Amino acid sequence: MARSREITHLVACIVTVSAIGVAVSTAQEAQSPQALAYFNRGVVFMNKGDAVSAIADLDQAIQLDPKYVNAYINRGLVFLNKGDNDRAIADFNRAIQLDPNNALAYNNRGTAYYRQGASDRAISDYNKALQLDPKYGQVYNNRGLVYYENGDNKRAIADYDNGAKFAGAHSSTTDTAYAITPWDSVVSDYHLKGFTESTFNNRHGNVWSVWTSGTSGNTLIWSKTASGGRGQGFNCFADARPNFWGTCTRYDLRSGQAERKVSVQIDNGTVIDRPL
Repeated sequence: MARSREITHLVACIVTVSAIGVAVSTAQEAQSPQALAYFNRGVVFMNKGDAVSAIADLDQAIQLDPKYVNAYINRGLVFLNKGDNDRAIADFNRAIQLDPNNALAYNNRGTAYYRQGASDRAISDYNKALQLDPKYGQVYNNRGLVYYENGDNKRAIADYDNGAKFAGAHSSTTDTAYAITPWDSVVSDYHLKGFTESTFNNRHGNVWSVWTSGTSGNTLIWSKTASGGRGQGFNCFADARPNFWGTCTRYDLRSGQAERKVSVQIDNGTVIDRPL
């Protein structure tokens, strides 16, 4: 009698990013703002199921930053979902070459090997992922299925027990899809349109970035360290007055959500915003 496939299913996971471009996985982050922007948009296309557009954006991210580990992992996952296991494994291999301690890359490559029918290689990669991240619950579930299909019920049960114990608890990666926020949309748009960036430290020691478009004159002003680490961002329309913007949208960088309309002035290194 054939074993049921309803017990569980193998899961390969995408890499997600936060609203200010810090990757949630422990893999190396993008060294190029443009690469990060293409990466973010590629994740959105992945979540929409648009493989062609996702691959195109991830190709661009890798071209801009050939050592962008997360881009290789996500492009490999797109290939995996398309059934192109060879290309998926090639991308996961490159990610592991660049970051040998990346549990997510080993998990995903193990899933690709499983789909090729190479269960021994799959188990080896799952073992390595768990060595790197012993609380990675989904890997226990994946390895448990391979054990089950190989007839090793004792090991399968043990892995499923650990999968339940550590569900959602592993430390280095996340399995949840990336939900783009209003602030993400603003930042990605500015990166892709080639805004120039400058930075300054205010009198409190907070680092502020100012991005300006030579074409539209729009300015993006933000600081991760403002307000005790909460972070503020302002998307401002062009204004003729120096260091003053009469119409801006203020964002909370912790949530990525827009808060209110304000005016912004930079006076002696201090960013002052006033409600409109």
